[in-house]
Amino acid sequence: MSIGQANNEVGTIQPIRAITHALKARRPEVLVHTDAVQTVGHIQVDLADLGVDLASFTAHKFYGPVGIGGLFVRSGVRLAPLMVAAEQESLRPGTESAPLAVGAAKALELASREPESEALYWTSNRNRVIEGLLSIEDSHLNGHPCERLPNNVNVSFEGVSGEDVVLRLDLAGVSASTGSACTTGSVAPSHVLTAMGLSRYVALGALRVTLGNACRDLDVDWLTECVRDTVEELRSTSYRRRGSISGARP
Repeated sequence: MSIGQANNEVGTIQPIRAITHALKARRPEVLVHTDAVQTVGHIQVDLADLGVDLASFTAHKFYGPVGIGGLFVRSGVRLAPLMVAAEQESLRPGTESAPLAVGAAKALELASREPESEALYWTSNRNRVIEGLLSIEDSHLNGHPCERLPNNVNVSFEGVSGEDVVLRLDLAGVSASTGSACTTGSVAPSHVLTAMGLSRYVALGALRVTLGNACRDLDVDWLTECVRDTVEELRSTSYRRRGSISGARP
């Protein structure tokens, strides 16, 4: 079984420990893998406490080099390679990049020095951004209000297209997205949001803001006003408040 420790769109942190222990109690032979890409380097991740057999992560999420990730394999778990490799290459053929591996290890070391204080810092900023964006009329927080990544904000605005909001914010100097980079270019509503029960109308108005080192000095009031002005301008230019997005009636 494989499950993400935190959702990459709405930031909700899953109860992996409880899930793993419940599954192992019934089916101890089943291997459990967690995708920890969103959590490693951002919150404390104790793999022994989670009880998982496998966990994967990627370096660029905690400011390491692009193009390398890692796989935790619990002692005693044996994996069969998809392709046969030489004796010194256990899971796949090809020579590993030593510079990327060293860069990833150093980045993880730096990200793990003060995880609690960093998480508290970003949680405080995240909550301020959420509070500011929810002050905009007809806005909705997506994801769990508390059990979420400290750097993730995902809010939907009724009556606008999230893609239009992102484009206009980019002109104002704000980098944001409508969801995961894995679905960039898609005009369909997020499958994550629709699976959560949001209507197409609300899901299409989603905006995701991810906080990081590049915005440590973020002016939350300025960001809120940028988003507010953008949303209000887009709403004012719609010929009709609801249904202005093609096929987006609730």
